Amino acid sequence: SDSPDFELPGDFCLEIEAYATTGNNRFYNVIFDTAGNGSGAGGFSFELSSIRDAGLVIAGGLRAGAPSNPNDGVKHRYCFDRNSGTIKFFKDGVQIGSQAYGAGILSNGLSIGAFMDGVSTENWTGHIAAVRLTRASRYTADHTPPALPFPEA
Repeated sequence: SDSPDFELPGDFCLEIEAYATTGNNRFYNVIFDTAGNGSGAGGFSFELSSIRDAGLVIAGGLRAGAPSNPNDGVKHRYCFDRNSGTIKFFKDGVQIGSQAYGAGILSNGLSIGAFMDGVSTENWTGHIAAVRLTRASRYTADHTPPALPFPEA
C-alpha cells in the first residue's frame, strides 16, 4: 500500500518479534520495507541478515543497527525507537546501538516479508510472530518487551 500512513515525520517505534532461518546467508533478508521503489529513496527497510546483521536502512543509505547474531534460530524482539532525532536499536529489550537521524522518513509502499527493489522481490526467510509500528517513541532505555499480542496503548 502506498500511503502517507507509513511515513514517519517524527518520533516512531518499530517492534518486531522474529527469527531468521538458521544458516541464512543472504545479503538482504528484509522483514519490513517502505522503500519499495528500488532506490530506497525516502523509505526504510528492516533486515536481519547474517552478512549485514540486524539493521534499519533509511533513505537508501543510512544504516542504523548493530551486530546481533540474527540467524541463531531463536525468536528475538527487535525494536527501533526514534526519540528527538536519535534512533535506538534494542534486541530483547537491551540497547545494542544508536544512530542520529532526525529527518522525516517517507513511504513508497509497504511490504512485510519481502524486499521490493523494483526489479525483483526477495522473500523473507524466517518466522515473523508480530510487527507493530507506532508514531510515538516507546523506549528510551533498556526495558522488558511487552507480552504478545502487543497492547493497544
